[in-house]
Amino acid sequence: MSRPTPHLGLLLERAGRVVGERLSRSIGREGTTSDHWRVLRHLANEAGHTMGEIAERLEMNPPTLTKLVDRMVDKSLVQRAADPEDSRRVLVYVTDAGLALLQELQSKVDRHHAALQTLLGERNARQLERLLTMLVDAAERPSA
Repeated sequence: MSRPTPHLGLLLERAGRVVGERLSRSIGREGTTSDHWRVLRHLANEAGHTMGEIAERLEMNPPTLTKLVDRMVDKSLVQRAADPEDSRRVLVYVTDAGLALLQELQSKVDRHHAALQTLLGERNARQLERLLTMLVDAAERPSA
């Protein structure tokens, strides 16, 4: 009995889930996700950023980001403060604890990335990156 041809969209979804789960296991910290790493990496320049800017840059749903940042504030990884130029705006800053966690997570994410490249081979990894980038760019273009 032959296997049915996989549906490309479902295969991409499954691959994303499997790679994401593997990354979560690589991080190996209870309650810490790749989203923590993404936010900390964005804040690593130690400048304050608005929630809207973070959500847009990381392509995250604003309510999801708000919950994540709330948890990160509770863990003293980030802090919120009024914008010194406009007290109506709130900026998010990374803390020293957040920078320390970022350093720990970055090495784990780098090892995960290297393992994926080894699994696929350098040439295939570059080709997959190019194809996925092309797919995302095309999907984000407005329809005519």
